[in-house]
Amino acid sequence: MDKLSNPRPVRGMFKNNRLRHETVKFQIAYLLLKQGYDVFPECEFKCGGRGDIVAIHGSNGFIIEVLDSETDAKLAMKLDYYPEEFTLIKVKVDDFDPETWCL
Repeated sequence: MDKLSNPRPVRGMFKNNRLRHETVKFQIAYLLLKQGYDVFPECEFKCGGRGDIVAIHGSNGFIIEVLDSETDAKLAMKLDYYPEEFTLIKVKVDDFDPETWCL
């Protein structure tokens, strides 16, 4: 480690998530960056909770939840912690196509 100038651990990824969840999350973050959004994976909110991806462009803010094995009931419990000024976007892993997806 002493040979590295700026070592940083991997952020925004969780080893407990399935690989396909993390892969889709990365693809969405990459597409959003290309579209000019500021992207914050696994963004923690001051009121508690965490969104898979928060994307901001100008005055527009979005929380993107990547759904793999998560139930609608579990997602509904998380919504209480999401800031109201953000629009929620749900992306199901099985339905995600990086060639056609756009925010």
